[in-house]
This record gives sequence, structure tokens and C-alpha cells, in this order.
Amino acid sequence: MQQLLVNRTTRRQNLMPQKKMQQIRIESNSWKRLLDFFREENVRSKNRLSDVLKENFDRSLLEDLENFQSQFVKQDELIGLLRNEIAELDKLLLDEKIHDGIRPAMIERKLGNLRHNLSDSERSFCELQLNFNKYLVENIVR
Repeated sequence: MQQLLVNRTTRRQNLMPQKKMQQIRIESNSWKRLLDFFREENVRSKNRLSDVLKENFDRSLLEDLENFQSQFVKQDELIGLLRNEIAELDKLLLDEKIHDGIRPAMIERKLGNLRHNLSDSERSFCELQLNFNKYLVENIVR
């Protein structure tokens, strides 16, 4: 009987509260919107780069422009990876076996990793956008 009470108590402690799961879902949806924004801005930057290449530009700048193109492609890849990580988190949140004690720990670990990765990604994305726009103003737009 005592073992049964211990098991029930332990199981209750391993449950992830519904309000916490709801907050994680809200955060997940915010991240998806942020990544959509990154993707759209990245498309705009690549289109702007394409426009620059169509114009009469200084050929000595081609290496720099290719470097920006490469960084935009890397951003696309990173956005895809982050979207996959968010999808994995969403899947964990929907899993019926969430109460087994392992899932809450997995969710917490994935959540921490995502927060860190998204913060780094946001910082590098903004830096790339700023550098690209600054470069265009200083070297292309006259």
C-alpha cells in the first residue's frame, strides 16, 4: 500500500502542469512567427542582392556580394533547422505519454536549447541584415 502511494506521489510530481504546457505552446508559436519573419526578410535581402547584381556595379565588389549570398543561404538552412526543432518540441507536447516523467525532462531540455539557439540566431540574423544594408549604402548606392 505504501509503495502504491509513493508511486502515485512520484507520478504526480512528474506531471507537467497544463498551464506550463500552454505557455510553452504560446512561446513555440511566437518562435514560428519570428522564423517566418526571418525567412521573409532573408528573401527580401536575396532579392535586393539580385537587383544589385543586375545593375551596373563595381566588379571588385563581387567577392563581398558572394559572401553575403552565402550567408543568406546559411540563414535559410538555420531557419529550417530551428523550425524542425520547434516541430520536435510541439510533438513532445502532444505526446500522450507526457506523464511518464521522462517527457517533462526532455521538454525542459529541448526548451532550454531552443531558447539559446533562437537567441543566437536572432542576434546573428540582425547582425547580417545590418551589415548587408550598411555595405550597400557604403559601396553600391550612390
